[in-house]
Amino acid sequence: MFEQKAQLVKDIALALRKNGAVMPVSVLAEVLNQNGLHRNDGYPYEGGRGSFKFVSLCYDYFKELGDQNSAEAIASSYVNSAGGLTHEDK
Repeated sequence: MFEQKAQLVKDIALALRKNGAVMPVSVLAEVLNQNGLHRNDGYPYEGGRGSFKFVSLCYDYFKELGDQNSAEAIASSYVNSAGGLTHEDK
């Protein structure tokens, strides 16, 4: 299930980067929920700390797979409510 959620996060990030856009994590949480992709405990994403952690896990996942392009797209596509990036390159 993680891979399916991570793939959606990646696909959205790549489309956002291609169009020079960003997305608040709160909106990403809504998209995940609307697609029936909930947290591991079965509850919907709320756009809070857990959602930010999930974005970070997706970044790490693609970086570990050697997919730097996707990791960078994730790092540069999702923002907090103030418009700041949610993940800085490690």
